[in-house]
Amino acid sequence: MWTLVMITIAFSGALSGATSSTISLDFPDRERCETAAAAISAPDWVSITSGSRVRSVGGYRIITRCVQR
Repeated sequence: MWTLVMITIAFSGALSGATSSTISLDFPDRERCETAAAAISAPDWVSITSGSRVRSVGGYRIITRCVQR
């Protein structure tokens, strides 16, 4: 059994607030876990912009790791 652990970190553009969450999903084999991890992961910070303006209003990062149980 393999478990995918996802940690999501999000922040506002003014850096006045931040949040994080941790989720885990079980997979029967490593290959499926790694495939899901690659599809979900955002290893670099992703900027969230406001409408047509290019001004950043926040961002997020999703860290994924597969661990054997």
